[in-house]
Amino acid sequence: MELVFVARGASKAISIGAALARYIDGLQQTLAGVEEMMVQLRGLIDSPPKESSVAAGLNLAAERHWRILTGMVKVIKVALGRFRLYHRFGI
Repeated sequence: MELVFVARGASKAISIGAALARYIDGLQQTLAGVEEMMVQLRGLIDSPPKESSVAAGLNLAAERHWRILTGMVKVIKVALGRFRLYHRFGI
């Protein structure tokens, strides 16, 4: 009976490790995409202002999205760091 419990525990540990590896990969891809998007938004924000109201609205929307993504990057980096730590030490 004890061997069954040990085997089940080992199986669960392996599946958790595999899931963490998938989460780490997904967060790395997400982080790369968000950082690329932020570069594009920053270029739009820093471009010379236009006279039209549409361009002004676009600039405001880009600034708002850039701020949101800045906050997201911080959270993603913290989560990614913790998941890497958990995966490294098998926690």
